[in-house]
Amino acid sequence: MDQCDLLEVRQTPEGWLIDIDVEADEEAAWDEFDDGSGWMGALAGLRQELLSGDLRLLYLGWLWAVQLGYIREEALEPLPGIGPLTPSQQALAEFMALDPMLVEAAAESGEKAPAGSEVEGFVASFPLQEKDALLRRLLEDDGSVIAELQRCLRQHGQADQPPRRSVAELKIQANASNERHRQAYLAEKARREAEQAAAEEKQRRERLAQVARLGERAWQEALSQIGRRQPKGYETAAGLLADLSELAIERGEQAAFEERLDRIVAEHRRKGRFLEQLQRLGLLP
Repeated sequence: MDQCDLLEVRQTPEGWLIDIDVEADEEAAWDEFDDGSGWMGALAGLRQELLSGDLRLLYLGWLWAVQLGYIREEALEPLPGIGPLTPSQQALAEFMALDPMLVEAAAESGEKAPAGSEVEGFVASFPLQEKDALLRRLLEDDGSVIAELQRCLRQHGQADQPPRRSVAELKIQANASNERHRQAYLAEKARREAEQAAAEEKQRRERLAQVARLGERAWQEALSQIGRRQPKGYETAAGLLADLSELAIERGEQAAFEERLDRIVAEHRRKGRFLEQLQRLGLLP
């Protein structure tokens, strides 16, 4: 990361300064201009998290360099994963335009919230004298006590850390995550399409049943709609005739239907809009 100057940590008279250089692609910047409003509130929690010993902010900076190709394939991740991100860390990942699949792969391993038994063990391991000192500092309104305790709790739970993965391994996991999401998307798309097809088929059957009940009146309604000499009437008439065609096929009466349709076409051969509707529905070549 030293060579790409994406992340710099330096000491100032006021404290430590972490500078993450996130430069958007110039062409993309024109396509998606962001004036930065709203980001400061979303990212504000990062400082307190860092003070409490949560170093995953730095991991995200490293992941940004991985995404840009600055980190060699065999390099190991700086932490054994990042686990579930906090809202501020998630906002930072979005601000940096990190690949969601790469972030998901990194989060498959790493820090998790300590269990109740771990917290109890940590508290029990504290010497009484140190507990008294911490209580005094709390009463004296020392704001750094909470962050210090959280750092100690993290260190207390670092005994069983998973092994660190290489950049190549992270990319393999990211590709696997991408494939899982793709398969899930395709499955959901197929489910929605099947539901839509079933609903459309149900509507079609109900419509055909209604036309069947009308019988001869369906033919008369089609002629009435043609007689209106309006585009909407032609569309309605053609739809009725298409339904009558389907019913005729189901009943084995296709020849009689085609004979009657031919008479209607001959009678209204000058109505080009009507004939176009019949062609659209496959009733005319």
